[in-house]
Amino acid sequence: MKIALLATGDELLDGRVLNTNAQWLGEDLFRRGQKLAYAVVMPDDLDAQIAQIRQLSLAYDLVIMS
Repeated sequence: MKIALLATGDELLDGRVLNTNAQWLGEDLFRRGQKLAYAVVMPDDLDAQIAQIRQLSLAYDLVIMS
């Protein structure tokens, strides 16, 4: 199964908050015999997020957004 993570938030991009969700998810999936194939961080821009979700949904079996 191909799994992608879409993390959103200006605070992740400007360094105010560390993206621990990607680390946690990668570790959890690995323990379950799966692998996080792709991770991307985006700003708080709804139109851009919708476009990214559409693109990811074509390439991955599961897209997780945080």
